[in-house]
Amino acid sequence: MIWNPIKELEKVFSQMEDFYDDFEEDYLPQIMLKEGAPPFDLAEEDGKLILFVDLPGVDEEDVDIEVKGKNVLIYARRDKDIEETKLIKEQRFKGTFRKKIKLPYNVDTEDSLARLKNGVLKVILKRSQDEEKTNIEIE
Repeated sequence: MIWNPIKELEKVFSQMEDFYDDFEEDYLPQIMLKEGAPPFDLAEEDGKLILFVDLPGVDEEDVDIEVKGKNVLIYARRDKDIEETKLIKEQRFKGTFRKKIKLPYNVDTEDSLARLKNGVLKVILKRSQDEEKTNIEIE
C-alpha cells in the first residue's frame, strides 16, 4: 500500500473538526460561565442605565448586586435541578459565578431598581458623580 499524505491530512482535519465540535458543545458554555458570563445588554434612557442580565434558573435570593463607582458586580448561584446520575450530557453551569460590568459613568444606587423576572435580571441605575460602594436589593 502506498502512503497518501492527502488521506492522512484528511484524517487529521476530521479529528480536529470532531474535537472542535465536542469542545464547542460540551466545554465552551462552562468556560464562558466560569469566566464571567452570563450575557448582558446595557442601555441608556432618560439619564438612566438599564442593565439586562440573563440568569435562567437562578432564584432571586441567590443573586447579590454590588455597585462601586463605575462597576456593577453580580454574584449568583444556580443549583443543580437534575440528579447527576441521570444526565447524559451537561452544558448548563451549576454553582456560583460572578459578573463584573463596567459602566460608562458612576451611578447612584439610592433610586436604583432591580427585578428578576423570567430568568432576566433588570437593573435600573441613575447617573451620579459620587463613587461609593453599595448594594441593590431585588424587589
